[in-house]
Amino acid sequence: MSMEGRIIKALSGFYYVDTGTAVLACRARGKVRHQGVSPLVGDLAAVTPTQDGEGMVDAISPRRNAFSRPAVANIDQLVALPNELDLEQSKKLVHEFAQSLAD
Repeated sequence: MSMEGRIIKALSGFYYVDTGTAVLACRARGKVRHQGVSPLVGDLAAVTPTQDGEGMVDAISPRRNAFSRPAVANIDQLVALPNELDLEQSKKLVHEFAQSLAD
């Protein structure tokens, strides 16, 4: 029985997927890895539960956006705290972050 959930944590090849009823510790199936898709925190994923709180990531839904550092996807909100000691540099970085999300 396949379920859909959001990846909330990625650690050492395990992807923790919140399905709304449980959080499953999952591994990505070979077909996901062979498609060249690396699951990211924030991705919507189709998962198949296997045993006691574990499962397999079967597919990753298309992403609305992604951010490389930290590696996250489907960002709805970004909060930036500028450094008042170097405000011009902070403004430039905030602008670059916003541009990368808009692309």
